[in-house]
Amino acid sequence: MVYRFAEGEPIDLEYAENIVTITSNTFYKLPYEDGSRKYTYVVTALDRLQNESKKVKEKVRL
Repeated sequence: MVYRFAEGEPIDLEYAENIVTITSNTFYKLPYEDGSRKYTYVVTALDRLQNESKKVKEKVRL
């Protein structure tokens, strides 16, 4: 699962509106809107029983 949070927004995975995508791919192409807004992306994994892993936060530069 990939979550997106606006700059300054608290990272809380309990709210579904922050989910960008749920994918079985090992990659996700981040949308590039205009480069003026900063977002934090958080990635989690789902196991075969749909249990979600701990979050991982990684800095990415577009």
